[in-house]
Amino acid sequence: MGKFKTHGLRGSMVSILFMIGKIDGVNQKFIADRLVLDQSTMSRDLKKLKERGLVSIKKGEDPRYSSLFLTTKGYKLVESIAPIWEGLHHDLEEILGLTKIQQIDNLIAKISSSIEKIKT
Repeated sequence: MGKFKTHGLRGSMVSILFMIGKIDGVNQKFIADRLVLDQSTMSRDLKKLKERGLVSIKKGEDPRYSSLFLTTKGYKLVESIAPIWEGLHHDLEEILGLTKIQQIDNLIAKISSSIEKIKT
């Protein structure tokens, strides 16, 4: 993830940006759950993204479930880093092979499912 440092982003911040870009109006809890981020990391990263003008937050009726959106600046950044992200994934696929990548994805899905069961 060092390739994103030139943009002043940590890996978790990049993932958050992509998630907001894919699901307009998503809330913080949904992202944290899907990316398996602890609440302090999520809050810290979101605060930095908002301060940089990349993300806007719209408060809902229930303030615990505010909606998150990319700003125009945020969309432009996502467009510029998407090729880097795709290149990293391509490099990983070449190093690990598609089968191992799929095994990792399955493992992450099982871990996320187990965490969800524990929370409920």
